[in-house]
Amino acid sequence: MSSQALMWCMPPANYRKKRYKVRDKGPSHLQRYGGRTAPIPDSFIQNATCRSGRPGYPAHMFEFFLQFPVFCGTDLCPFGKGLVQNGVFLRGLRNRVGGPSCFAQALCDKKKQLCEGSTRMEEGLDSDGNTFSTREVMWEIYTGDEKGRDEWYTKGVNYWSAVEASVDGVLGGYGKISGRDVLDSNKFLMDCFKTLIPDARDQQLTALDCGAGVGRVTKNLLVHHFYEVDLVEPVQQFLDVARQELHFDFVGTKLKNVNFYHNSLQDFVPPEGRYDVIWIQWCIGHLTDADVVEFFCRAKLGLKPGGFIVLKENIAKSGFVLDKEDASVTRSDEYFRDLFQQGGLHVYKHRTQTAFPRELFAVHMYCLTTEFKKKKKKTKKAGKKGNTPGVIKDEKREFDPGLVPSTSSGVDYEE
Repeated sequence: MSSQALMWCMPPANYRKKRYKVRDKGPSHLQRYGGRTAPIPDSFIQNATCRSGRPGYPAHMFEFFLQFPVFCGTDLCPFGKGLVQNGVFLRGLRNRVGGPSCFAQALCDKKKQLCEGSTRMEEGLDSDGNTFSTREVMWEIYTGDEKGRDEWYTKGVNYWSAVEASVDGVLGGYGKISGRDVLDSNKFLMDCFKTLIPDARDQQLTALDCGAGVGRVTKNLLVHHFYEVDLVEPVQQFLDVARQELHFDFVGTKLKNVNFYHNSLQDFVPPEGRYDVIWIQWCIGHLTDADVVEFFCRAKLGLKPGGFIVLKENIAKSGFVLDKEDASVTRSDEYFRDLFQQGGLHVYKHRTQTAFPRELFAVHMYCLTTEFKKKKKKTKKAGKKGNTPGVIKDEKREFDPGLVPSTSSGVDYEE
């Protein structure tokens, strides 16, 4: 909802303090809205009796609010996060005459319609500019039957089979961003370790690199944190290059063994209870919604107790964008969160990639867990910080950016 539209829906700031006197009974206070100070257009000040029988905002406003998606008690609400729960507004406008209590019943009556796959109502478009009213319409067109599904995946593999097997090739000509990508990924992974696997550096951890390509993520990131890594890649020429890139003495790293699987993600079944971390980056867009959810369910079984999944993907501003050339879909944040919920995963940590070229999609990183975990609140230390400079301690670094064979051209992109 735009700020302008919201302005028309809310009473003025001094509504309860000076100019207006709130009364529980009688419509007398509504007569005050006949002048220029009315917070909503004069055309709405008619038949101003709410459905509950209480005087307040006009019934016309019901339709105005019901056009927006509402997640009662969890996510989006026209009045802000966390305002509605079980038909009761928790804070903010509860005590205002004709406020949310009048709308709560109407909103909750439509809860099933609005909450049930509300992101599915988002429109999408393809690379030719054609629009789709819902995601179901798009998938029905391209993968409506078994033949269409097979053609979808064959087209994706054929596209990447014709691409140069190099870092620049797998990154679509943007090999220069690899260094920055690895640095932000490393920071995110270390933050996840701190709370989910605090003693990670003392353990012999195992990771799965999904859609591994030429082994870029494993070589530049995962070798510094894991004892063993499995790589899954459907394009044979990429897997061959990954074998060459990772066939070296892993001096200065934790990696002792790598395994290669020539398989598609929609068909790969992770061994049960094998992995501490499953890393999925820039590949899940080639899977259909149904296959994404099914893979999440299989991946959960492949995790060790306390393990987690990291998903790093391009994010559309809203809805989805279909690339017909390589048979992939760029989903929005809401779209992904709906798939996470269907797969029984919880977002423990979420961060945005920084310093990428502006012409690219935004890239988000999600830490997904199989159980809901409460984050520990940070406690502020007593005392004020002085102006004296801190002491730089000479400690052994777990990850040295100098070890990363960066392909950057030296240009640093800042937002």
